[in-house]
Amino acid sequence: MSNPMPSGVEIQLDRKRRLYFGWNAFCSFEERMDKSIMDALGDGNNLRFDTIRSLLWAGLLWEEEHLTPEEAGDLIDRVPEEAAEDGTLAAKAQYVMERVLVAMEAHNMVAKKKDKAKKAS
Repeated sequence: MSNPMPSGVEIQLDRKRRLYFGWNAFCSFEERMDKSIMDALGDGNNLRFDTIRSLLWAGLLWEEEHLTPEEAGDLIDRVPEEAAEDGTLAAKAQYVMERVLVAMEAHNMVAKKKDKAKKAS
């Protein structure tokens, strides 16, 4: 039985897309940034633009395997104003990070549910 593709979390960029953070996404991110995900996120207060762009890139790779980090940056520029309060660069970065964190948590929740089910059986 094959596993279906993950559903991910919706993000509005140039169009509706789906973010998904599985094993490969985290590994791709860490390889690109040359640091662990925890080191890159730090306390979350002083994230670099490159970190946000790289997280978006990694979260979209499952859907578009040849996406480049630069193309991911172009997608951030295309976040519609209705998604990013005032359409500023800071608002777009905040929107992308919020969706990335929701996608990371969604994957974690799925893993926790599977683990609980396995323990119960």
